[in-house]
Amino acid sequence: MDVIIGSNSLIGQSLVQLLKKRKLIKNFLFFSKSNKNINNYYKLDLDKNVNILKNLDIDNCYFFSSPKYIKKNFSRKVYERELFWIKNVVKNCKIKKMIYLSSSTIYQKNHFIGINKLKAEKHLIKNKLKFKYLQIWRPFNLIGSNQTQLTDHFHNYLFKVIFLEKRKFVLFNGNESDKRGYSSIDEFVKILQKYSSKNKSFINNFGNPNLISVKDIISIYNRVSNKKLGFELNHKFKSKKFNINSVKNLNKRNTIYSKTKSEHVIEHFLKGMLRNFITKSKKISGKRLF
Repeated sequence: MDVIIGSNSLIGQSLVQLLKKRKLIKNFLFFSKSNKNINNYYKLDLDKNVNILKNLDIDNCYFFSSPKYIKKNFSRKVYERELFWIKNVVKNCKIKKMIYLSSSTIYQKNHFIGINKLKAEKHLIKNKLKFKYLQIWRPFNLIGSNQTQLTDHFHNYLFKVIFLEKRKFVLFNGNESDKRGYSSIDEFVKILQKYSSKNKSFINNFGNPNLISVKDIISIYNRVSNKKLGFELNHKFKSKKFNINSVKNLNKRNTIYSKTKSEHVIEHFLKGMLRNFITKSKKISGKRLF
């Protein structure tokens, strides 16, 4: 039996949809704190216990659970919970293949997420003999539009201030020349699911070598906001220094690249978010959001 821990995360939801499409859904059990115990979906609060998992013989365990990326969680202490969850699962569960979702933040100096993700990785590696195979993924800047609560990642925050709050001016952290490579969650999940069928252990990076600047992302949003709302966002940035976060600087032997331009990923995300929020606003108020 295969299990997904964190099945209601964006990556979890994407994998569930892929499994349905490929008619593999019957082979899985899905666990999340927000689930109800219906069919093969089960409620699991990792802060309490993992008793529901203890008696399972787990072939593949996809571990996607992590504290949500929102400002109130921005501390090492909050993200230490994930290390506690990992330790509890490793100690109490019988798992043949562990598939752990880490983060590219481990490559950033003193990043509160990266520090704890790396601790989780090290704990898994230290206990690797408990598994037949251990697969660790370090993805860069994944984007998905199937969201019920917006995180504070830049692309989400920008959507919130322009299209939901309709603000005309924002002072951002960072620099407008900061560059990132963005990838679709759905693209990543297809690769993750393909590699999870391989009986081998690895640590893989995944990211997009095609970079886009923060300034260009704002321009994409402003084109749409000008058309739909009749205004463009004015903005300034606090930092005079810019940084580039790129998967291109890593070892190519254990790095898999996205094949879509970052600009297209951003445009697809924005189109999906607008569609989703228009639908939700109609259901709630009977009125169009735009």
